[in-house]
Amino acid sequence: MAQAELDAPAIGPGLSRWCGRVLIGFGCLLPLLAWLSPLGFAPTLAFTGLLSLPALRARRADRPVVVVVLAGLVWFSASILWSPFRPDELEDATALKVLAAVPLFAGAICAARC
Repeated sequence: MAQAELDAPAIGPGLSRWCGRVLIGFGCLLPLLAWLSPLGFAPTLAFTGLLSLPALRARRADRPVVVVVLAGLVWFSASILWSPFRPDELEDATALKVLAAVPLFAGAICAARC
């Protein structure tokens, strides 16, 4: 197998069109969000990442970054055990938010690479 085949993600033209449409929709919403609700950027980016999850691929060049991010998530999750803070509500659980945000934001980044 050639090196270019190993590094290139296996993404077809249909998925590229889908990701393009999702990102164009996100780009069209940005001015409206900036004016109406700046706090709506993160949920909108997470929804964009959710719609783009089929494009989530790790290339060979991305493996060191993926290892560092996963190690950080493991450390972050393990640090909950010795932390004195115990969230009362689900919305205060930062670890759950970070664990959910990483794959969603990575999906949006991979959609931009399609």
